[in-house]
Amino acid sequence: MAKKVEHLFTAEERERIAAAVKTAEQHTAGEIVPCIVAQCDEYEEAAWRGGAIAAFLVFAAFFCLRAFTTAWLPLGLGAMGAGMALAGGAGMLLVQWVPAFRRLLAGEELMDRRVTGRALQAFVEEEVFATRERTGILIFLSLLEHEVRVLGDAGINARVAQEEWEEVVRRLAE
Repeated sequence: MAKKVEHLFTAEERERIAAAVKTAEQHTAGEIVPCIVAQCDEYEEAAWRGGAIAAFLVFAAFFCLRAFTTAWLPLGLGAMGAGMALAGGAGMLLVQWVPAFRRLLAGEELMDRRVTGRALQAFVEEEVFATRERTGILIFLSLLEHEVRVLGDAGINARVAQEEWEEVVRRLAE
């Protein structure tokens, strides 16, 4: 599902990220764990929506041809069914291959839930909670969704207000 950071950045870019984390850690009591993923989900729902929309457009075209002309008569219902099936498959592929369509048809609410869930999963997988004073900070970035989440452990959350985390997210997203 999600690619590892090694596949998303060059060695030089990974070194720059590590240096930025080290610099940031010198100015805070927290231990920062960056987590960058290509996407949080495959969003099969978006592909199905794209296929349904494309199939409906073919159906609507055949319906309009039938209503306003006799040009469709030689084609028959079999051609309409085949056209709908081909268009549905093409619509699904288009959504899978074009990230902008996938984002559009997945919808903000679904992507928001998936990013939050994947960030929480990364918090546990990366053992951000396993610091001595519970001061772990996960900075989670999902590229497809264009989303950032900053999750702090109990110790750091006791020192940092939620508004400050929101400001960090805003600055990272810019």
